[in-house]
Amino acid sequence: MKHLLLFTVLAATAVCAHAQKMLQAAEVPNPLVTAYMNEPGEYRARVDVKCLQTIPLTFETQCDKPANLRLTTEDDGVNTTYTMLIDADPSVREYSTRMLTIASPGYDDIYYDLSTLRPGQWITISVSDPNITVGTGCYNEHHNKGMEEIKNMNYEEARRQFYIASSCAEANQEENNNWIERVDSLIRFRLEGDNAFKLLDYRTAAACYDKVLILNSLDSYALNMKTQCVKDFSSECETLFNRAEWLYKEHDYQKAKEVYQQLLDRKCNYEVQANNRLQSIASTARSRKDHTHVLTYEWQKNVPIGLHIGTYNMHKAGGYFHINLNATMIDAIRQECRYEDPATTENIKYPEFNISAGWTIKIKNPVWVHFGPGFTGKMYYGKYKEDNYPYYDKNEADPLSPDMTDPAKKDGAYEKVNFGLAISPEVGITIKYSYFAVRCTYQYRFALKKPLQEFIEPHRVSVGVGIAF
Repeated sequence: MKHLLLFTVLAATAVCAHAQKMLQAAEVPNPLVTAYMNEPGEYRARVDVKCLQTIPLTFETQCDKPANLRLTTEDDGVNTTYTMLIDADPSVREYSTRMLTIASPGYDDIYYDLSTLRPGQWITISVSDPNITVGTGCYNEHHNKGMEEIKNMNYEEARRQFYIASSCAEANQEENNNWIERVDSLIRFRLEGDNAFKLLDYRTAAACYDKVLILNSLDSYALNMKTQCVKDFSSECETLFNRAEWLYKEHDYQKAKEVYQQLLDRKCNYEVQANNRLQSIASTARSRKDHTHVLTYEWQKNVPIGLHIGTYNMHKAGGYFHINLNATMIDAIRQECRYEDPATTENIKYPEFNISAGWTIKIKNPVWVHFGPGFTGKMYYGKYKEDNYPYYDKNEADPLSPDMTDPAKKDGAYEKVNFGLAISPEVGITIKYSYFAVRCTYQYRFALKKPLQEFIEPHRVSVGVGIAF
């Protein structure tokens, strides 16, 4: 018997627990209410909560005593309006987490976020039982049906219910008109989103669906369509960017420019890359127009084989690089170095090379000045002793003789390759006009080993002739 009684009590408890009903709360826009006027030194905000008289409400927050809510009520025969004047001093950190608990007998508690409440703010919250559609009076019956249809995304039917509600004798016309306006906006934004999606204007479509979600966060259709728009928009932008990059690398700058501009017009996430490429294309076009690049053949004493390439900008500094060498240097690289006349030192040709780089600055079109550091190397054969540099004594055996019968030559002493190195700064003038360019450069060589200064020869002048493109 005791077991049966216990089971009955538990079953009744479970039924009561599941019998709790749900309330819903939503802020009601009120264009006629602008702000709550505080007295000097006050930091209060006003919160109005409207609900059917048949559903009595109580309120509390985790950071306010009941007396601090300054609660007052007003009945109009159908609804009760609860008014609270709440302290919203922004300097009180605890208020930044304020939650309003709304309770009613037979219903689960609901919570409304008031953490963003500010001094002078006036908000109106509508609390209702979404399952009550009959027996609550003409206005509330059709108004609640309209709210339910909004939740179900049946906006045309919701609008019809609100229009019926507006004809009820006890209708709250201001509130009802606000909901009609909201439903009209939902219908319009969804239609605009669908039309933009059909035209493949994914960015506009996503913005429209986002407006729908702001008005009705439960609209799953708008959420799915927005997600699809973001996905399609991202894919479309990536395709455009990849095509633009391919055209750019193929040097088809005109078509690449058009595609990069499309990326900017569509406000894709490649704005930085597109702008950089467009600037590069513009710079390249300007460079071609001004024949910025110069390629010349360079001649210099003992190193007649030379090549120069440089950039000669109209409005900013450029750079250049050139290299000179002789045929003997090429032979030395191939380990086939031979002198023309080993018996006469004056006719010896030494392997030699010169490398330099620097800057170009326009003086006045068509004249540019160029300057920069350089490096020179000159090779020689001879006795390899410390501080013993190339010299030739007629009383000694000719160190350059191919005759290897001399015992002094068998040890390979005369086959040792030595390097004379120098730092070679230079300065010169370039004249560039249309497709033609000429250069003249003076170079001074500082030998790294002073005894080799004359051997390397300190002064050099080079000339170059070539094209500008």
